[in-house]
Amino acid sequence: MPKFEAKSIYDEILEFSKQGATLNLLESGVDVNFIDQILSQLNSNIANGSNIDDVLDELKVFITGEKEGVGALQRYVTQVSNDSLTQFNATYNQTITQDLGIEFYQYTGTIIAGTRPFCDKFVRDYFHKKEVEELGVGIDPLTGSALTGNMLNGRIKGTNASNIFINRGGYNCRHFFSPISARFVPKKDLQRNVSNGNWKPTEREKNILKGKKDKTKKAPMKSNVDLMNELNSEARKNILIENKVRAKFGGQLNTKAAKKQFSDELNKQGVRTVEQIKEARRLLL
Repeated sequence: MPKFEAKSIYDEILEFSKQGATLNLLESGVDVNFIDQILSQLNSNIANGSNIDDVLDELKVFITGEKEGVGALQRYVTQVSNDSLTQFNATYNQTITQDLGIEFYQYTGTIIAGTRPFCDKFVRDYFHKKEVEELGVGIDPLTGSALTGNMLNGRIKGTNASNIFINRGGYNCRHFFSPISARFVPKKDLQRNVSNGNWKPTEREKNILKGKKDKTKKAPMKSNVDLMNELNSEARKNILIENKVRAKFGGQLNTKAAKKQFSDELNKQGVRTVEQIKEARRLLL
């Protein structure tokens, strides 16, 4: 079983995302996306000899908007907020996906009136990890041609093979590269990635690709109720182990020695931490 500290990873990525949002809202981001546009507008009006009252009215509309629309400041804050939340979610998913060794993704999301051409073209398509990386460097992996023109609309500057999983289509993008098991990927997409050398299927996967019946015995699927009961049982074991360790250390669990023995005993008996059990419960709800 892959080992990762879900709560620790969550906290680290959350902190990183907050720092990124702060940078975009208060430092370099606001310069490029808001202040620079105001300066550009001022320079243009000065060059054209515009009246000072007209300039002020124009700037007021630009910053705060009119009755029928929002201003640039609100649009920018909304975009940064949306990007911070979706990029945090994408980063967390990608970190766990890498730990689990999943190789395939589906580009998921919905189409709306303002959907950019990139997302409109690739949404619902299936990709191998290496194909997603090609999208990151501006190559359409399905055709081998370069992404040009409006296919790059809204693309975040600096998008590359590594951060395409996080940046996705670009600013304000609501689509995701969602990890998916190879057994749920259409055969044509699997075969494409066998042909191009991206994917090396196991013998069982090769048989499925050839249309042979999978004779592998599968354990019956457990319901969420069964899984929750197992988690509750594991939580009780956690408490018993904690009480045992506390008794040995005079009722305390705040020393390094006590914490280490508690952690060692959990690992020895295959019991997760309280934080991991809580995270597993959350995912079942």
